[in-house]
Amino acid sequence: MLKTSSLTSYKELLDHRFEAVLGLTETLHRSQYALLRRDHEELQLLNQQQQTYCGELQFLDVELTSARESIDENSASVANPGGMRYTGEEMAAGEAWLVKSYKIHAALLRRAKRSVNVMINVAESEAKAYRSPLSFESMRAAEE
Repeated sequence: MLKTSSLTSYKELLDHRFEAVLGLTETLHRSQYALLRRDHEELQLLNQQQQTYCGELQFLDVELTSARESIDENSASVANPGGMRYTGEEMAAGEAWLVKSYKIHAALLRRAKRSVNVMINVAESEAKAYRSPLSFESMRAAEE
């Protein structure tokens, strides 16, 4: 027997999950632009927001799983829940958009990491460059 309160809470959980997916996607886009601008402070703030959204999504997934267990899975209402703000197609599109945004963000992070490693290697090689103490001293003596 299907409980209407269980179905209502299930629909609300799905709606909250979709909003969290959209929020995470938006913060990924904003962090991509911050990465391109090399805005370190904004990146830290957006990283914290992304962690919050990920925690919220994990919590909602656990709650959705337990809500599914309490609802009769053979019910037609669960297969096609009415009264939801978002359709299944919108949810699938939102999650696909999130995956695409994540892949772009990950590629930008890998690129930034490679750039930083190149700069570190150049700085280390210049620091290790041999400078003859005699030539430096002779140049100084010539200036005097």
